[in-house]
Amino acid sequence: MDILSIYICVLATIAGLIFLQQYFNPQPSSRIRHLYNVVTRFIILPYIFRRRKFWGPITVFNLVIHSIFIAGTAVCNIFGASDVDTARQRAGSIALIHLCVLVVVPRSAFGAAFFGISIRTYNQLHRSIGVMAMFQSLLHVLLAIKMKSLDLNDIKERNGFIVSIGCYWFLLSILLFLITSTQAIVSIATVSITVIPQLRRHIYEFCIKLHLALGIFGIVMVWMHMKDKYGLNGRLLISAISLFLLNTVYFIIRELYRNVTRTTFMAVANCTPLADAVMLDFIPPRPWKVRAGYYVYLRVPQIHLLSFAETHPFNIIWWEEDKLGKATRVFVVARVQTGFTKRLSGISDQSLRLFADGPYGKPLETALWDNFLFIATDIGISAQLPYLKELIDLQRQPRRLGRVSIVWVVEDDGKFLSRPKSYQY
Repeated sequence: MDILSIYICVLATIAGLIFLQQYFNPQPSSRIRHLYNVVTRFIILPYIFRRRKFWGPITVFNLVIHSIFIAGTAVCNIFGASDVDTARQRAGSIALIHLCVLVVVPRSAFGAAFFGISIRTYNQLHRSIGVMAMFQSLLHVLLAIKMKSLDLNDIKERNGFIVSIGCYWFLLSILLFLITSTQAIVSIATVSITVIPQLRRHIYEFCIKLHLALGIFGIVMVWMHMKDKYGLNGRLLISAISLFLLNTVYFIIRELYRNVTRTTFMAVANCTPLADAVMLDFIPPRPWKVRAGYYVYLRVPQIHLLSFAETHPFNIIWWEEDKLGKATRVFVVARVQTGFTKRLSGISDQSLRLFADGPYGKPLETALWDNFLFIATDIGISAQLPYLKELIDLQRQPRRLGRVSIVWVVEDDGKFLSRPKSYQY
């Protein structure tokens, strides 16, 4: 077995372990819980440094995982590479392996739900793998240029050059997306946003669509660049595309099943504008099982001409249940910013038809704990309501809840209006 096959097996094993972890015993023994608490305290939670102007934060756990990932990939790059041509081919194959990992799911939340991890963890994995794929592809191009001069008249070399240029733009789209999701500030992206105010107002949807378009473009160019389309690399890419198509078909069927019945086509939602937020409540055509921490993606065709192609995440803040414990009415909320949510907040006392995709999210097992502390500011208290609802429901079971403390800071225009208060019951 060559080094690339070993690398693929290691990645597949790690993916399998991540998938299986969601089926482990949710109530571990006291020893395992103690070990978990120690690891959490000294490895997972401690920061090497907190958020800086251009990057961060980075924890000890993040540093260890990324160091292992980089070191393992470097070994795969170097081991057995006796000449530049072998190193070039190796870098291209490693880039393709990581690209295949990225394209198998149609949505990040869908992948997070499949592996049973949080969307934040999935996005971190996605970014790390994506950056490694781009680094390896650029290394592949640089080694190819070192071997011989670049001839753009050769279609294989021209496609490879296009892929390398696409990598730069793909990286730019990721950096722009990071600005919207983690408020990281990168100089080139900051300049772009400052110069183009229309891009700044609609950057979220723009970056999502750009990210997807460049991903498809990159896959097409990689396929055209391949010399042996049915070797190991070709089979990997064909398998990844096939999995993506299967997952997309399942994704579409699932969304249609959730939103279309014999008597109902799409849910009907009531829109309620709030202070700096907007709330929707709707009856799902098919009842869901909802837990605290879940969220849904909503597609509302009535907002504007192209809104049927947009999906936006909303946190579930409350729900009504039937006797089977499934939600018969769902309440969601989102902070009003720009674009979609701003248009939505302008609609008052109207009924909207929508497609709901979800619910997604990794719930916390509140039954494992006795004491809770909730901290929120302004509309952020809405994210705590589902957990309070679960705790109230748990009181109906034969267990004793210790103490629940809520710290809610209310601010207005960035000014501190009231002293923080702690309510206990």
